[in-house]
Parts: sequence; C-alpha cells; structure tokens
Amino acid sequence: MMDIVLTGFMGSGKTTIGPLLAQELRLPFFDLDVQIVQLTGCSIVELFEDGENYFRQKEQEVLQKVIKQPGVLALGGGTPTRPSNRELLRHSGAQIILLEAQIQTIWQRLQQTQVQRPLVQTKDQLVALKKQRQKNYQQVANLCVQTDNYTPQQVVKQIAEQVLILRGSENYRN
Repeated sequence: MMDIVLTGFMGSGKTTIGPLLAQELRLPFFDLDVQIVQLTGCSIVELFEDGENYFRQKEQEVLQKVIKQPGVLALGGGTPTRPSNRELLRHSGAQIILLEAQIQTIWQRLQQTQVQRPLVQTKDQLVALKKQRQKNYQQVANLCVQTDNYTPQQVVKQIAEQVLILRGSENYRN
C-alpha cells in the first residue's frame, strides 16, 4: 500500500519533490506518468491524441495497480479529476499531500521544462485549468504544502516532519 501520494497542479513540484522525499524516507518512488508510459508503451502526448478520456482511462488502470505498492507516488496533475480516482485515493490509506504553488511560479516552472503539456499552451489556459481542478485536490488531500519560495529540500523536510506527525511519529527509517 502506497505510503505517501503527492498531488497538485502541473508545475507544483511533484516530480521534483517525490524522489527526494522517497530518498529521505527510504521508500521507493513512483511517478504515475512514467508508470503509464512504461505500461502502455506510449508517451503521454500520444495517449492524449486519442482524447483526454482515453488517457484518463489508462491513467486510472495504472493508478489501480501502482497504489498497491509501498512508497511515494507523484500523481499526474489531472489524476484527481476523476471521481473514481478520488475514491481510490481516499481509501488507499496513503497520506495525500497537496503541493501548492502560485500561478506565476507554475508558469515560470513550465517555461523552464521540456515536458509537453497537452492541456496548457497559454497562461490563461493555465489559470482556468488550475481553478477547475483545485476542488478535486482539496477533496483528497490530508495536508497542503506551499512550494513557492522554498527549495526542494526545504519542502521535503516540511513534508517529512508533517507525515511523521500525521502517522503518530512512526519511524520510516526502520
């Protein structure tokens, strides 16, 4: 069973924070998008060519498999938009952490990456999509952590401390 799930909008830091957090907690790391590519043999962009609904179905199938593993999982930004995914996440037993960043920070981060974002080409699209998804993130998250103006290491430290508190000071470093 997954220990920690990172959720949040694209550019909030899930892919950066996830492996660092997993290393800190000595847990395996899984990136849902990477798992989707490995299991389908298609890129995210290729899967979106068959429509967002098709992609979301593949995403759900992979999530159902990977959520059973122990570790830290970084979701795709749209994973919680499906009610069935939100239900699966809520009942997974994982600590679900929402990584939050301001629009300007997200936009700057997206400009600095080579990752293709099929649903966002303009800042206006980014604002609208984030607003649309925000309630989905809040419905599943146990904890919200701001990533603006913090180094990845500072965010990891904050999450690790909070998770230990949420888990009753369970020691992940056994």
